[in-house]
Amino acid sequence: MRPRYPFIFNAIVLGICLFSGIPLQVNGGIAADTLITQGDSIPAGKGPFIKNIEFSTDYSKLAALPLSSEDKAEAGAGILFRNKFGLNFEAGYGNLSPKYAFKNSSYHSEGIYGRVGISYLYEYEQGIRLYVGVKYAESYFSDNGTFTINNPLWNDYTGTFERKDLKANWAEIVAGSESKWKGNFYLGFIVRFRIMIEYPRFEDIGIYSIPGYGLTSGSFPAVNLYIKYLID
Repeated sequence: MRPRYPFIFNAIVLGICLFSGIPLQVNGGIAADTLITQGDSIPAGKGPFIKNIEFSTDYSKLAALPLSSEDKAEAGAGILFRNKFGLNFEAGYGNLSPKYAFKNSSYHSEGIYGRVGISYLYEYEQGIRLYVGVKYAESYFSDNGTFTINNPLWNDYTGTFERKDLKANWAEIVAGSESKWKGNFYLGFIVRFRIMIEYPRFEDIGIYSIPGYGLTSGSFPAVNLYIKYLID
């Protein structure tokens, strides 16, 4: 039996030329009824405009559901184009009741948020993908709580507050990695460096946490774990 290595090598080279847009010219030795004939070339940049469509969910937020202080969910969708640039969308919900937000008080915030961004993907090796990108995000939420002011001379004062129709927006620089799990399923993580743009300020009791962003006391990196499904 003749070895098939030359055939496999030629097939690989042909595939690289077809999908990378390298002009390909074949000289002689090809029958007239073949796809590529002598003198024909493949124009650069050809191939599927959309490489794949993807859907994802953040399972790290689902794992936090048993915690009494958090009720969060997030999902996303994206498109990867042939030039390895991607357009992605994320949406989520947050119901947060952090303990010890303020001294002698309780705090609760609840709302929805969304992100839109672009990314660039690099295939480190087969089944392992790295990417970087930027995102813009907005959150629409409300917060409320109670507080107690201790007074050694008079009775303690207990009050409540409630604020609705709040909005915050911020930017994110992201980087992540994902690897093939089973079939078209990928497991990955993403690191977010968040930069707050604007959120409401209050003199007496400030906003402690924002759904989709987190604590307002600083710009801390966040890590999310997700599972993704690709449609080629």
